[in-house]
Amino acid sequence: MTRKPNPYERRPRSNPYANRPTWYAAPAPAAPAGTRLRRNLAVGGALAAGLLAAAVLLAKPLMGALGVAVFVVLLLSGNASS
Repeated sequence: MTRKPNPYERRPRSNPYANRPTWYAAPAPAAPAGTRLRRNLAVGGALAAGLLAAAVLLAKPLMGALGVAVFVVLLLSGNASS
């Protein structure tokens, strides 16, 4: 008597790709040590520089908008002085 097959049990299967020809190139060799760290630092530095440039360029308009918003709030609350 054979046992009932368990659908959740993993059965060993043959690799369907084992006998296919390898027409693609071999994988690239690993990058030298420290390359990923330098790349990550470069990307982080570029992002930080971009954010800093955006903050510098938008500082005056944002402060002006903030001043207008504060004045409107004070005007609506009755505490604005003209």
